[in-house]
Amino acid sequence: MPRLFPTLLCLSPLLALACTDDGSGDDESSYDPEEIIATAVDFSTQLERLDVDTVESIHLENMSRGAIWANADAATIFRTLDPDDADQQAEFPPGSLFVKELFDPEGNPIDALNVMAKFDPGYFPEANDWFFALIQRDGTVIQEQIGNGSEVGFCVDCHTSLAPDTDLIIGLDAEDLR
Repeated sequence: MPRLFPTLLCLSPLLALACTDDGSGDDESSYDPEEIIATAVDFSTQLERLDVDTVESIHLENMSRGAIWANADAATIFRTLDPDDADQQAEFPPGSLFVKELFDPEGNPIDALNVMAKFDPGYFPEANDWFFALIQRDGTVIQEQIGNGSEVGFCVDCHTSLAPDTDLIIGLDAEDLR
């Protein structure tokens, strides 16, 4: 028993070090889906509008227009995208956030928002680590379409087929940008 105490005393700093968080955030994503949804709900004050006027969109059965919003980092890169340049490459950093505000064909708002947020590497490799969600304007998730699984498979398939080289983000023509 007397030898056990010195051994434990020597090992305790190593155990403490092994159990201490190094602050790198490697254990889990630094992006919280609930915070993303809260920002998306408050898109008109938290994000910047990217389009001059609503643009055609393929989201939802009765919807044909959308207004695109993004945080500053995502907006800067988005404005460099040229949908006519088949060779263009782009990558958005973790923390990038896009919200598409949806409208019916007559231009009336629909109670739905599309959300894409870039999370840390490893979050969803099949979709370049993008988080997807379809929510009502109050943040309620529509038809369980949220996250990084089969629930958002349609989102992933569409964005992957239309924008594989621009990090799944579909750009706008220059005349449609703010």
